[in-house]
Amino acid sequence: RALAAEAGVRTPVTVRDPLVHADVLVHPDGRRFVWVVSEHEDGVTADVEIAAGLADAVTGEPVDRRRVVLEPFGVRVLRAYEG
Repeated sequence: RALAAEAGVRTPVTVRDPLVHADVLVHPDGRRFVWVVSEHEDGVTADVEIAAGLADAVTGEPVDRRRVVLEPFGVRVLRAYEG
């Protein structure tokens, strides 16, 4: 992340917490999924920086991108949408 910032490279999704990682995977049909992975031993609430809106990939419920809740060593898969 530090190297990308120094080089001026913009990534589609970022999280400032060094123990939380995020990336966008694009399905062949165009849907975009955001994977948020925690390395914290305890639960954590992550602030996911992305221009798109987020929804739970299973339920479709909207997710506040500033409050993505992760269980200890948890993973959340979210669907990104414009808006």
